[in-house]
Amino acid sequence: MPEAWLQLELTRPWLLVALAALPLVFYYFRRSLVDFPYRQRVASLVLRSLIVVLLVLALADLTLLVPT
Repeated sequence: MPEAWLQLELTRPWLLVALAALPLVFYYFRRSLVDFPYRQRVASLVLRSLIVVLLVLALADLTLLVPT
């Protein structure tokens, strides 16, 4: 296996500042009026946070470098 077998590159790393939206996800988790059980609310928080992170990484153009 090569030395660095997984090489990732961010084409637009300045767009990572959009991760500042994560506290908004947590804020709406705390202020929600939904009558779900606590476990379901936490699962929702985790999935929403994951979606925000993946969207920000897509906007920052995360690419996998593959040697040819």
